[in-house]
Amino acid sequence: MTDKLNFIEIFCEEHGRISKVESKSQITCGVTGHYLAFGFPFDRIWEYCCDCEVFQSSKMAKGKVMNECRVCRRKVMRRYMCHNCQTVNFESNQPPRNKHRPAIQAANPDLLQCAGCSSTAEGKKMTFHSCPALKIVFLTTRSHCLFCHQQTAESFVAEKKVLDPTAKSSSAQVGIVVECPDNRCCRQIPLDSLFCPFCGVKLMRCSNVRCGVPIGLTAIFCSYCGTPTANVQARYRRPKEPPAKT
Repeated sequence: MTDKLNFIEIFCEEHGRISKVESKSQITCGVTGHYLAFGFPFDRIWEYCCDCEVFQSSKMAKGKVMNECRVCRRKVMRRYMCHNCQTVNFESNQPPRNKHRPAIQAANPDLLQCAGCSSTAEGKKMTFHSCPALKIVFLTTRSHCLFCHQQTAESFVAEKKVLDPTAKSSSAQVGIVVECPDNRCCRQIPLDSLFCPFCGVKLMRCSNVRCGVPIGLTAIFCSYCGTPTANVQARYRRPKEPPAKT
């Protein structure tokens, strides 16, 4: 947790304990006094849970991703990578009990504030980046990903982008996110996804060029615009009539 006295809570993986320490460059463990950071929060990748408000050392640089917070055990649903320091802020979909930070949403980029360095995304173009190295999606204003070293997707000002089935082309909707059509997942994924980076389900695009959202391979109709898929024709195709006897 972060309070107005400039103290933070940080999780020591070695001891499995949380220490409340002063937020400064060099941070030591409250159990044995060994160093946890030498240049916080710029020295390494840090992850911050917006639900329990605890910093945790990250293994994302090694290709390992946490699916749940190691402290509160809540499932990670959304991430925001700071453009200034190396903090990845994340949150769950559960009720916010002690949570006081703005939700991680593309719709309110001006409210996003990094817990590590207090930098805001105000006035910056937000990007939903689907990282092939980590197989996750996260919000960021960075132009390049620290993990896959690729350029992030085309930036967009999210609040000006609205999912509109009447748009002339789905290419105009790059950067919009929709829910994964798998009811067991339902996480936010980029509009142009052909698979869910969270649950791995394969997707196909709606055949309506004015829509183009990802839908399940077995879908009968597009859940956004209602366009029937090829599965409708296969399911309701009239059986061939036997040739007439002569």
